[in-house]
Amino acid sequence: MIKNAKWALGSGLELLGSECRDGRWTVSAVGRGSARCPGCDMRSSRRHGWQVRLLQDLPAQGTPVTLRVCLSRCRCQNQGCARKTFSDRLPKIAPPFARRTCRVAD
Repeated sequence: MIKNAKWALGSGLELLGSECRDGRWTVSAVGRGSARCPGCDMRSSRRHGWQVRLLQDLPAQGTPVTLRVCLSRCRCQNQGCARKTFSDRLPKIAPPFARRTCRVAD
């Protein structure tokens, strides 16, 4: 079985750095300042706060890897939308509320 072993942050994420501490790799990234509301699909750049997601990724040469992504929480600007705040999505990296990347899930 052949699997895609390439790893990329994807569009909208900026790599901040990586460090190995206590035998674990942590890769840090930050999301862009705007996002689309999952309720009404309207783009918003009105920041409400931040959300940090810690995602387990595939090990690198036997060493555990954690992806630490800081995502912005935005306010929906559509008055008719039931969703007031929402966070950036990472569709190519992990589904919403997941604790593992798509690569680990496969």
